[in-house]
Amino acid sequence: MTERPIPYADPTRDYGKPEVLLPGWEALTALDSLHPGHFLDLRIDTGDFRVWTSRCGLADGEPFEHTVHVETLSEDGPWLDLGHYDGDAPPRGLPGLTPHALRGET
Repeated sequence: MTERPIPYADPTRDYGKPEVLLPGWEALTALDSLHPGHFLDLRIDTGDFRVWTSRCGLADGEPFEHTVHVETLSEDGPWLDLGHYDGDAPPRGLPGLTPHALRGET
C-alpha cells in the first residue's frame, strides 16, 4: 500500500513530526499587534511563547527584510531568545521550540 501525501497542512493537527511550521510574514502581519513597539510588534503570545515581527529591514541592520523573532519563557522567569527567521521563507522549526508551543499547548 502506498502512503498518500497530505493534501494540505492543517496547523491545528499534530502529524507526529517533531517540527513546527512557523508562521510567515503575511500571516503574522494579518494579526493585530498585541503590543506595538518601536522596533518590534508582538503578534503571538501564548504565555510561554512569543512571536514578534520587526519594523526594521535590511537597511536598518536586520538580517532579512521581514525578520520574525521568537522567544520562550524560561523555567526561572526571564524570556529567552530562541532566534529569528526570514518571514518570507519560514523554517520548519527552531531549536528549543516544541510542536505545540505555537498553539499554546503544553
